[in-house]
Amino acid sequence: IGVNANSNYGRALELFCDRFLAAVTSRTTVIVIGDGRNNYFPAKAHKLADVRRRARRVLWLNPESPGAWGIGDSAMREYEPHCDRVVVAQNLESLRTVVDELVL
Repeated sequence: IGVNANSNYGRALELFCDRFLAAVTSRTTVIVIGDGRNNYFPAKAHKLADVRRRARRVLWLNPESPGAWGIGDSAMREYEPHCDRVVVAQNLESLRTVVDELVL
């Protein structure tokens, strides 16, 4: 998206499914990076559910703490049930921990 554009996770998930869902297999790990703030666009969490049904696992790396999820334009409470894990990743140390878990 452009610097001045608003994020729209529902649209991004829809496009991902339309273009790449067939490539997702039981050997695929899907990683979503972002705050889940959808700017009041439809969340389309069912699209993430479609990805989860095909993938080995779905991980979401979110810089916001869970206390902010579901407040305002946050759709994380809708997306969370379709993730194997949601990780609060606010710095390099938290990212390193996630990478270590993926590799080991």
